[in-house]
Amino acid sequence: MSKMLKKVISENLERKFEGAEGFVAVDYQGLDSVEEFDFRKSLRDVGVLVSVVPNRLAKRVVAPTMGLELNGSTEIYEQIFTGPTAVLLGTEDKSQDQVIAGAKALVEWSKKNKDKISIKGGSLSGEMLDEAAVRKIAKIPDVHTLHSQIAGLFQAPVRNVASATQQIIARVVYALQARKDQLEE
Repeated sequence: MSKMLKKVISENLERKFEGAEGFVAVDYQGLDSVEEFDFRKSLRDVGVLVSVVPNRLAKRVVAPTMGLELNGSTEIYEQIFTGPTAVLLGTEDKSQDQVIAGAKALVEWSKKNKDKISIKGGSLSGEMLDEAAVRKIAKIPDVHTLHSQIAGLFQAPVRNVASATQQIIARVVYALQARKDQLEE
């Protein structure tokens, strides 16, 4: 590969990873064209781009561009960028939500297609993740679900107080009705 081509590819990788909160790396080897198209489409539907990266350039570019601290996780980093590697990144919004959405879509697609893609690892908020950690973040609920759960937590005590108050009033009414019925007899 010529120096000029390497420079262009390196700058392209820097642009892709610049400002990203994280990524997920997979081994895509073994997919036929139909499966690969379906895989890319399922990720594109959640706003995640699949990009095949050259390992040597990725090793040099990704950590400095994203500001990754590789303290103790150089082994995971080296393991991620060996063999055929495709990286999942958010297309517009390169936030944590996109990384989580990509991990969810990846795990779902992998389950439907009998694990034809193997997860190598990834990164989230400056921390390196192994395969197990990527699968764990795929279980995190999305923002809307979390908001509704939090709203439910705030609503529950108020609902309980209202219910208890209503029960007390109902008991008083029943007691007064019983007393009235008793006096009428």
